[in-house]
Amino acid sequence: MERTLENLEAINEQLSIRNEELEKEKLERLNDYDALEREAQRLRDEVAEQAKQLASMRCA
Repeated sequence: MERTLENLEAINEQLSIRNEELEKEKLERLNDYDALEREAQRLRDEVAEQAKQLASMRCA
C-alpha cells in the first residue's frame, strides 16, 4: 500500500512537471498567434491604404 502511494506520488509529480511544460508551450503558441494576428492586421491595413491610394489616382 505504501509503495502504491509512493508510485502515485511519483506519477503525480511527473504529470505536474509535464503540465507545466505544456502550459509554457501553450503560452509560447499564444504569443506566436498574437504576433501573427498583429502582422496580419498590419498587412490588411497596408493593403487598404494602397487600395485607397490607387482609387484616388484613378479619380485624378
